[in-house]
Amino acid sequence: MRALPLGPIAAVTALVATLGVSHTLYQRHEAKAQQGALLRERDALRDEVRAPMAALVDKVETWTVELGKDGFAAQPATELPREDSLYLHLRLADAKSKGSVHAAAQLGVVDGLAGCLHPAQEMFAYGDLVAQSELLGDRFTKSVEASWDKLSLDAHAGTLARHRDGHHASLRAALGKAKVVVIALDEESGFVPVAVRRLEDGASLVRTRLSPSFTLVTVAGGPPSPLAKKQAEGCSVANLLLAAR
Repeated sequence: MRALPLGPIAAVTALVATLGVSHTLYQRHEAKAQQGALLRERDALRDEVRAPMAALVDKVETWTVELGKDGFAAQPATELPREDSLYLHLRLADAKSKGSVHAAAQLGVVDGLAGCLHPAQEMFAYGDLVAQSELLGDRFTKSVEASWDKLSLDAHAGTLARHRDGHHASLRAALGKAKVVVIALDEESGFVPVAVRRLEDGASLVRTRLSPSFTLVTVAGGPPSPLAKKQAEGCSVANLLLAAR
């Protein structure tokens, strides 16, 4: 049996290994470049709304804590402006600090109070804006940095594009449109302190404490659902606000 020529075999093996290493390094270089591009684009979107969002968060959460500690000092009813508004409806227990307001706001929904207050104007949920502004945070960064294959990075690029055209666009629109904020806090007693503040200068337009009053009739009989009751309570507060103008 003839011995295999080790020299050529070693050369071919070395060449294949070199090509493999070069390809891996090239892939890593391309992935690193795509990672950087994704994070720079994300940062550009965040920078676009960072200043107005920070100012909004400070105002709304400060006013909410103030309303929760009011005690309660009402003011005479004034004209409730028919303008696009921000909306925040929490339990009084969740208005103890700016941190608790920030966390609880993202768990709420736009309910009967918002729906019945100004049907012709847009009402933006404050909690939604907070969530939209923080959506692509540390978790997105870590996921991008842990991805080295093109398929995964392309998926992240798709997520970023959808955020830019969806949540980010909605956030920008709300920041440009909203002129006042409506803050409502549910007391355990059933009363609801409500404040309406102008975002531009912080002017207090409404500060009152209302007691919802309504009657629910169910078509099929039986007690109304908790959700229906909650919606009716909110709509009742809205009607009382409008009646006080």
